[in-house]
Amino acid sequence: MRIKILTCVVLVLVASVVARAGQAVCGVYSSILEFDSRKVLDAAIRTEPSFLMEKHKQSMAGDSDQVSERCAKLRGAGFNTLFLTLYPIHGKDWWAIPAAREMVRDALLNAHAAGLRVHLGVSLFNGNFCDNPGRYKGALQTVQGDGTRPSWVCFFDDALWDYYIKNFVELARLGKQNPGMLSGLFIDPEAYGPECYLCFCDNCVRKYNTWSGQAMPTGLVKPDAWLMARGLWKNYASDWHKHEVRRHAVALRDAVHAIDPGLQLSSLLWDYPVAVGAGDARQEYFRQLVIGLGEDQLPAWTMPEHSYYSDGSDLKRIVKQVEAEINAAGASGRVKILPGVRIVRQSATSLVERGQALRDTGAVGYWLYELADLEPGKGVVDFEGGPVDPLETYWKAIAQMNAIVTSEK
Repeated sequence: MRIKILTCVVLVLVASVVARAGQAVCGVYSSILEFDSRKVLDAAIRTEPSFLMEKHKQSMAGDSDQVSERCAKLRGAGFNTLFLTLYPIHGKDWWAIPAAREMVRDALLNAHAAGLRVHLGVSLFNGNFCDNPGRYKGALQTVQGDGTRPSWVCFFDDALWDYYIKNFVELARLGKQNPGMLSGLFIDPEAYGPECYLCFCDNCVRKYNTWSGQAMPTGLVKPDAWLMARGLWKNYASDWHKHEVRRHAVALRDAVHAIDPGLQLSSLLWDYPVAVGAGDARQEYFRQLVIGLGEDQLPAWTMPEHSYYSDGSDLKRIVKQVEAEINAAGASGRVKILPGVRIVRQSATSLVERGQALRDTGAVGYWLYELADLEPGKGVVDFEGGPVDPLETYWKAIAQMNAIVTSEK
């Protein structure tokens, strides 16, 4: 009898997971810290040698254990998905540090136990990863087109990307060791420091020469002058640039899917929010990255941020525009759209309108940036603006929004 009961429970759980898998995404972005138990946070704070910055230990020490309440509130509002960044352990060998690995695992387990699909993510271009080029064998610091040299490592460096891939492979392995708990992985490619999205270091020049058959010299005082004098600027700064970004993205995708071919891959940003449509190196980096992550059998999700503050009509316009740009890039069927939404600067009532717009587009759902905006005393940066209604009003409106997004058209 006990075996039959357990079998029925398993079948019910499997059916529930299958049912949720096809549901529109109602996601929210946060950090693993917000879903770690007090016990795990305390163990991380006490670990020696320390892998945390002092400011992180101080903020972690002040938090009470609110995981169960937080999960219940999210589920009550109709959220079904969490996008959890590895902050504050970016750039660390977290998989080799028991207390750091447990921070990732504990957040995954707690969120999954609450019935939430979990996507774990890594921010690529931050100081922890990028401010010491000497950390990566053979790596060089960035050289810009005019020959100036920001201190950070070249964003195209092969050793840097080997380390990024190692991070994602270890996340996939963690998911494999906890079956059914990890739904996907996402990348945050925004630069939190120098924006080194186009590079002319000697390593890049050598790779360009191999790819193009040109003989561009290394060590040029002003690399853009050499390229422009020969009519090769577009060949380097656009054609090779796209190839190189996509090459790294495909390598990451293949490494992850060799471990778990069902993991959903996603990447933040399609356009840089304050330079939409500029056609610069940032834009192409973001776009080629998510295109390289996608396959016909499992399209990647692009997670635009320039939709954050949109009303319903603007949200529809952005989704339609991104769809057109995906098609123009030859990536139709390999990239789907998951727009970002924020509550700040917009009334709570705007969420219902936005939910209707999302339901009526080809988007796979939406993600809310960020959970901290909905919690007193957290989140909002002054220049970004803040909520214009009481937070509880937003929670009620979000519940309505999520009901709309997950309903039939």
